[in-house]
Amino acid sequence: MHLSENEKTILYNLIKYPLFNNRELSEKLGFKLSTVTACKRRLKEKGFFSTVRIPIATNIGCEIMSVAFAQFISTLSLNERLKLGSKLDIEHPDVFWMMSEPSQGMTLQFSKNYSDARERTKKIEEIYGEHKYLGDTGITLLPFSLKLTNIINFFDYTFLLRRLFNIKDKKTISEFKGEKIKLNENEKKIYHALIKYPELSDRDLAKKTGTSRFTISRMREKFEGKIMRTMNIPDMKKLGLKIVALIHMRFNITTSSDTRKRVTTDMLDQGAVFLLLEHVSCLAIIPFENFDCYRIYMNNFSKKYREYDILVEEPKILLFSVSESRFPKKHVYAPLVKKVLNI
Repeated sequence: MHLSENEKTILYNLIKYPLFNNRELSEKLGFKLSTVTACKRRLKEKGFFSTVRIPIATNIGCEIMSVAFAQFISTLSLNERLKLGSKLDIEHPDVFWMMSEPSQGMTLQFSKNYSDARERTKKIEEIYGEHKYLGDTGITLLPFSLKLTNIINFFDYTFLLRRLFNIKDKKTISEFKGEKIKLNENEKKIYHALIKYPELSDRDLAKKTGTSRFTISRMREKFEGKIMRTMNIPDMKKLGLKIVALIHMRFNITTSSDTRKRVTTDMLDQGAVFLLLEHVSCLAIIPFENFDCYRIYMNNFSKKYREYDILVEEPKILLFSVSESRFPKKHVYAPLVKKVLNI
């Protein structure tokens, strides 16, 4: 579907200002309320974006965020492989995002501690290894301490859309932090419902939880920005993106913090939708329109930074085809919240 300039502007601002209602958005953009309402409805119906509520995991008891990836021996269909590892991937409460194609896959997870993160990876490695589906390198697990890691971008697509739509706009980096709140049992139940059903109105959530609409509204406002963040997430296929690159690099210990910041800023400007920096370790997920766009970006990156000898080794890169991949899990956080809060 081709997007008009108005649709691009409205989609961009829906992603940038996920908490705005239609009237606030129309006033911000100077568009008629009817234009914003109709366009938003059309974009929603066509599947251009969905709303999610993301727990700020460090504030509910998680210490680790992990990225795991592996390359597979393609003797098994993707459906068969996903079914084989389902209990430790799709059904596992810690895993909130997955991308898989026949020859490789990656998962993102929050965990209470390193042992929980490593245990899941160890078990799935044993299952795939037993059936001889894993390559020689096995599963690579990259654990990041939530306390020590700078989460530069956690699925904010504003930077990517700004580049794709050629929008001249300044976007500040919003740190993925909040503050801890002590929850009673009823608040835990409402928090879980808000995370599980992000698309439901306060009225419908009140019916599901057996409480009042006023209570839902009050709790939502209390939790927002402290232990959860509401976001609108666009669909990569609808945007015409063909390639997703998972890039992991390790800086030399002598690389200055200013240089590391320049590197991550460049990745953010390119459209990194997921970007972490923990001391000398940097990890990014960057979608591209096609392979040529990816190659041009990496060539420019090499020219710009190679002479400074900033990396310990060549970056580890996995390229995923959006059309050939499955997303068995996209921002599924409710099982994690239920587990961590003992609901």
